[in-house]
Amino acid sequence: MKTVTLTLEDLWVFIIRAVEFFIAAVLLILVILIFHKLRQYFNFVKANCSPAISSLSQIHP
Repeated sequence: MKTVTLTLEDLWVFIIRAVEFFIAAVLLILVILIFHKLRQYFNFVKANCSPAISSLSQIHP
């Protein structure tokens, strides 16, 4: 049977990689939420301003 030895440096590298993965996951979730909210906002603006935009396009074709 082969013996596996872990050094303190290996432990630190594992902890740092785990923290990096957690931060990347949180940032990805934040980006998804921001884009979702932006899409909701622009859908809201498009729904509420479409008569004004269509009347402007009739004035200035």
